[in-house]
Amino acid sequence: MRKRKSQDRDKTLTSTTYGYCRVSSKKQVLGTSLESQQMYMEKLGIVSENLVLEVGSSRLNDLPIKKELFKKLRPGDSVHCTDATRFGRNLIQCEKEMLFLEHNGINVFINGMLVSGTPEGKLSRRLLFVFGEHENDSILLRSTKGIKRKMETKTWTGGRPTKISGDKRLKENIVSKLNEKTSQGKFKYSYRDVSALLRVSLSTIYRSYSTLLKEGLVESRK
Repeated sequence: MRKRKSQDRDKTLTSTTYGYCRVSSKKQVLGTSLESQQMYMEKLGIVSENLVLEVGSSRLNDLPIKKELFKKLRPGDSVHCTDATRFGRNLIQCEKEMLFLEHNGINVFINGMLVSGTPEGKLSRRLLFVFGEHENDSILLRSTKGIKRKMETKTWTGGRPTKISGDKRLKENIVSKLNEKTSQGKFKYSYRDVSALLRVSLSTIYRSYSTLLKEGLVESRK
């Protein structure tokens, strides 16, 4: 018994606390950016060498830095994150990782709350995961509806941005529409009009205008 208590005490003394910070892309809104997550971890007293930063989407389930962190965790270590969705996009994915961490004796904290090792922790984290999944589903639904509206108004072409360099006919059509004028000498079509008429994205028209202007193929609209 004394030997076991001694081992547990040594384990506690050598345990490490990590902070895992992740964003899906480099462009993030204030409140979920890597910088704000780092500031939160620093307030908890987590030293910089134990902060683990990653940029990547959990949709792809390919987060190599997180995988490396999990490999070096030892029983008694702790992992902090600011949001339940840092672990994954849905309840099943998140709970699978949590069970792995629990099985290996890792303490997990979400926004300062212990969510591992106790029935209360399990309940709390599952509620957080469910709400996180609901939020992601809602974002996806709004995006899908937005795309559908754009397709109905012919302002969405889908896929990657269109490049005009390899499409001579498209380039000629863009030049023609951008240069066309009314009898009063004003430009007949706006950028948005050209986008709808040719069924290419508005961003493609903006990029094309800049390129064509440098080539001297369209008139300046300033």
